[in-house]
Amino acid sequence: MKSIFSIITLILTAALILLYNQISKKKHPLTKPVKRIVFCAIIAVSAYVLELLVDSETLTLFFHSVYCANMDFMLMALFFFVKEYSDQKILIPAEKWFILILSCIDGINILLNTVFRHAFTAELSAFYGSTIYIFHSNTLAFNLHLIYTYLLVLSIFVILIRSLVQTSRFYRRRYLYLIAILLVVVALDAVYVFADMKIDFSLVFYLFGAFAIAHLSVVFIPKELISQTLLRVMNTMANPVVCFDVTKTCIYANDQAKKLFKVTDDNFEPISKFFNDEIRKNNGIPASHNWYSVLLVDSEIANFDVHYTELKDTNGEGLGYFFTMYNRTEDLNNFAREQYRANHDQLTKLYNQDFFISRVTQMIENDPITRRLIVCCDIKDFMMITDLFGVETSNDILRRLADLLQQYCRSGSIVARLEGDRFVMCIPKNRFNEQSFVDKVHEVNDMLSGDGFKVHIHTGVYEVADPNQSVASMIACAMHAVSQVKNDYFNKLAWYDEELTKRTLRENRIINKLDENILNNRFFLLLDPQFSRDKELLGCEAKICLREADGTVIPHEELVPVLEQYGHIHRLDMHMWELACNVLKNWRDLGITDKYISIPVSARDFYYIDVEHRLLEILDHYNLDQTMLKLSITETNLASAGAQPYEKSMDTIRRLQKQGFTVEINEFASRFSSFKVLMDFTADFICLTMSWPKDEEAKRKSPIILDAFVDIANKMNITVAVRNVPTEQKFQFLRDHGVSVFQGSYFTQPLTGEEFREKYFSDM
Repeated sequence: MKSIFSIITLILTAALILLYNQISKKKHPLTKPVKRIVFCAIIAVSAYVLELLVDSETLTLFFHSVYCANMDFMLMALFFFVKEYSDQKILIPAEKWFILILSCIDGINILLNTVFRHAFTAELSAFYGSTIYIFHSNTLAFNLHLIYTYLLVLSIFVILIRSLVQTSRFYRRRYLYLIAILLVVVALDAVYVFADMKIDFSLVFYLFGAFAIAHLSVVFIPKELISQTLLRVMNTMANPVVCFDVTKTCIYANDQAKKLFKVTDDNFEPISKFFNDEIRKNNGIPASHNWYSVLLVDSEIANFDVHYTELKDTNGEGLGYFFTMYNRTEDLNNFAREQYRANHDQLTKLYNQDFFISRVTQMIENDPITRRLIVCCDIKDFMMITDLFGVETSNDILRRLADLLQQYCRSGSIVARLEGDRFVMCIPKNRFNEQSFVDKVHEVNDMLSGDGFKVHIHTGVYEVADPNQSVASMIACAMHAVSQVKNDYFNKLAWYDEELTKRTLRENRIINKLDENILNNRFFLLLDPQFSRDKELLGCEAKICLREADGTVIPHEELVPVLEQYGHIHRLDMHMWELACNVLKNWRDLGITDKYISIPVSARDFYYIDVEHRLLEILDHYNLDQTMLKLSITETNLASAGAQPYEKSMDTIRRLQKQGFTVEINEFASRFSSFKVLMDFTADFICLTMSWPKDEEAKRKSPIILDAFVDIANKMNITVAVRNVPTEQKFQFLRDHGVSVFQGSYFTQPLTGEEFREKYFSDM
């Protein structure tokens, strides 16, 4: 009997060792505490088997002491496993150390029994034709050991029962399993202790208990919880989910799917029919494993994105498949709204420029034979209308003109708002009647007639000759035609002609070769010196010119308007800033750091690039100070930029001033004086371009106006400069009337960098 029990126990111990190795490979939060329990069980069982097999009383006492002492550590491991398993916090901070110390004391006490025999003694006794040592343990030391171990057992039961009561019904089985296992083991162990049995048969249940704890905590219960949790998750998902078996029959639908298909209980036939019809409609499952379906939900059409996933077993055999449905109706509606906003002007509801270009390009590609016209409209002095009558009135004019253009357009025509007060149409040539169009647009003219002011709308027409020409270039041609009648109050419509064609070709060459010319360093600066009242050199204004490959020089006055109009001015400006900083670096190397270069900053620069970041980056590259650059911003350019670019420009200008840059408003009052610009930010400089009147009445008014303006500027702490000073007489006139900075042909013509250095810094 003893040998059979030992063999069975050793076999189970070997199995327990294999279990330990298997647990070690698993990545689970409870792996470590379970390993400790299994390890202690292996030690306990091994010690007990050796205790049965040896014949020496001393060795028997030793192995029994190891067995009893190991019980402390196994129960301690079980205690902390249960704590972690039930996710209960330590009751007192030192609880872990307290139990560990008590277990060590009790264990050492039991182990010392081999020497002192104060806890139990061994007596040889007959047992089924053999002999076995039985133990007499009715001593204080052993009773204390029993009390401690049963207190640990009681604590474990308290933790499990409390967790059982507090947890939801969904998780109760995980605790009931453990309680049942422990009750069986403890009951059998109590029978062995108190019935004076010669062999501890409960030891076999220790092994089964260790197996059960490992399986339940690391394998079985997690899988069961995952299965139950997944079912609950699928039911709480916001999206409908349905599962099919290999026979294409629906076997599961979550609550959302049941609600969508209006099914109850387990009658999934309508769901099976719908999906099988969809599969047939799509000629099987699409390669992308998803498709769009349309359903009627609450009497409204809903768009669903259906995703298909195939289920297979570990051998790759098909188990079935499931569909997940995502309601994309709101997404599609939002996308449509965003697309509308991206493609339309919010004020007039017409197409915007980008979408107009895209549509016209596509229309010409599809039908290049039809002769078409690009018709552009522009409202004269629209900024003045806004200043005089307010934003709402000017918006009404824009909306009215947009309505009239839409009324004139028919099938095959497209109309859009370019920006500000500019509109464009693409219309078949045979549908455009010049007089009827002018009469239609003329209806806007009298919107302000009651206020003694007429709205003047000018129109430019360009006939598309080359289908491969860019639409942006076509618009530019039509706007060129507008410029021919911009100041004509009688003739309101002009056609693009051959002279404009030549100019356009020249402009196209400038634009198309911009990158090539920058790369080949064909741009160069002319520096126009600026002087103080004492004719002392203060700095200069930079003007950029282009020397083409054939030697032709295109001046600053021709380059800038072209690149402004076509939206490339920011590229030229950035190159010009680099050139100017390179000149300043050369000056600095000569020891000159108190002179500045005034560089242009276009209102469009603020729209296309981060002006502040780019300027600081260039200055840092050349190791220059902000005071060596003066930023020159043209007033008319800024005022006509449009509301959004204007506000963005103002914010950036204020930040640039805080960074230490000097800001100049250039060409102030050259066309009209928008004092709104002065109201929105305080400039450091204002540069005037004087017209130098010839008639006596104008000569009489000129000093009065100049005095008033200089007085306003002085009160705002703004320095006044004049750029076109032609003679000594004009210099003295301007000086007497408070102007502080002077520039013009009286001093010198604009110079190249080399000429400038030779003339003013030759002694450096």
